[in-house]
Amino acid sequence: MTDHELLTISVFARACGLTASALRFYADSGLLAPAFVDDVTGYRYYEQEQLDRAVLVRRLREMGMPLSRLRDVIDTGDPRAAAELIDDHVVELQIRARSAGEIGEVAKQSLLSPIRAETVRGDLSGIRLAAALEQVLTATIVDVEFPMLNGVHVMVRDGAITVVATDRLRLATRTLATNSGTDEDWSATIDADDLRAALSWIRRQHQVSLSDGGASVEFRAEGGARRCRTLDVDFPDHDEMLRALPPSATRVVVSRGRFLGVVEQFRSRYLRLEIGSAEDDFVVRGGTDEPTVAVSAVVSGPAIDIDFDVVNLHPAVGAAIGPEVMLEFAGPECPMIVRSADSGDLTTVAMPVRVG
Repeated sequence: MTDHELLTISVFARACGLTASALRFYADSGLLAPAFVDDVTGYRYYEQEQLDRAVLVRRLREMGMPLSRLRDVIDTGDPRAAAELIDDHVVELQIRARSAGEIGEVAKQSLLSPIRAETVRGDLSGIRLAAALEQVLTATIVDVEFPMLNGVHVMVRDGAITVVATDRLRLATRTLATNSGTDEDWSATIDADDLRAALSWIRRQHQVSLSDGGASVEFRAEGGARRCRTLDVDFPDHDEMLRALPPSATRVVVSRGRFLGVVEQFRSRYLRLEIGSAEDDFVVRGGTDEPTVAVSAVVSGPAIDIDFDVVNLHPAVGAAIGPEVMLEFAGPECPMIVRSADSGDLTTVAMPVRVG
């Protein structure tokens, strides 16, 4: 391949509408690798033929598509299947927009008239269940020695459904309130690959109920049913794992979107979070040749510096719900707890790393 066939990263960035730092992030994420990297200078070069893929990545991210689903769209190899995944995401956005409008009207009315008790509908929303499953699926991994790591543990108890997954470096748990009136509590570990295959169908159902069939879990709705295999394994006791964590001393409340945007600016694999003792002292530091970035946040507790692998940090925060997240720290060598909530809650535990 000759030099004139290659584009420098800056030229390619201008052509596709992404920044050079964004291109580095998508390269490190495995979504858009450069065609050639100079071993001496480290400069990255791209081919003209990669522009379409880069523009598609940009457009999908502008739609707010998470990296996990974006990768499915890019790598499916089937244009129709990719189009269906995009349609699924658009439907999700439309439902969220309608729901926001409806909730906004209720909220406005509550300001103008006496508040009455709200009746919670019995079944679980398909769109909310699919989103919850997708949020914890990011913490699954294929490991032949530990097959439970490619499973999502589902617990139905106390009027709520809890879904849990872990890859040993992260633990993600999401709880959804329900009023389905189940006769008894039950739990099962569902094959993660089966769940991924069922997500599109679940997302398109208005209301979904779950039932334990022993060898499978059935998702039922007016539009039919889907079965997912269960794994005959002992899933780790996530409640015990969370209880065993040392108490958090430092807390940071930060905009999820803003924090992710800062993380994506860095090309370093490892980032240091520097949390000061002042109320708004929160800084992200990358490599020695990269500038530090201050992030607007509300900080409480003692100062702490803690290092993370971006591969674990980004999905731990990216899977959160709502516009902001709470980051909790017990010490520089203790796991970070990422908490967020809507009518339910999502908790992710991410392990730090030692750098240097």
